[in-house]
Amino acid sequence: MTEAELKRKLAAIEALLQRATTEGERAAAENVFAKLKQKAPAEQPEDVQFTVPDPWGRKLFIAMVRKAGLEPFRLRGQRRTTVMVHGRRSFVVDTVWREFTAAHATLSEYLEEVTDRVIRETLGETEADAKERPALPRG
Repeated sequence: MTEAELKRKLAAIEALLQRATTEGERAAAENVFAKLKQKAPAEQPEDVQFTVPDPWGRKLFIAMVRKAGLEPFRLRGQRRTTVMVHGRRSFVVDTVWREFTAAHATLSEYLEEVTDRVIRETLGETEADAKERPALPRG
């Protein structure tokens, strides 16, 4: 049973409780309601750790976490590349992190284009990478 199905059933039983006219109907609906509520996945908030190595990506991720209504933090002694988020894991990972990875790819692509253009216009350089040479023999 998915979370959406469970929510739908709980709402239907709650409506049944509201319309119950006899004590027996009310007791039966309350019993079913209580059993379904026990099945509900009660996901507790927890600390979720992320590593975002580049400073632009880290700034973007922190901004997106704050926009989602969560507070990013770092524990004393953790590297600057670490961002902790306290929240429901499914929301933080499936929603915020997924949106971040898409936005980060776009940001990285843009920053690479700007960097290449500035270098080309300023230094006249056209090759992006250093040439590869064969390794020196050992010994």
